[in-house]
Amino acid sequence: MSSEFLQGFLRAGMFVALVSLVLVLTTQRNSAEFVVSVCSLMIGLILVGAIVLMTRLGQR
Repeated sequence: MSSEFLQGFLRAGMFVALVSLVLVLTTQRNSAEFVVSVCSLMIGLILVGAIVLMTRLGQR
């Protein structure tokens, strides 16, 4: 894959993770928004982790 493609996905993953982290910290714990924010945070972190892993494996 091209580096621009991976960089775009990395930026998208970072955006999702950072925005959802802010939402996790600001919403009430017993609300549906909190659950959605936690799920979004996990998706963002998984996306960032996958991109980092693909980049490292591609360098070998």
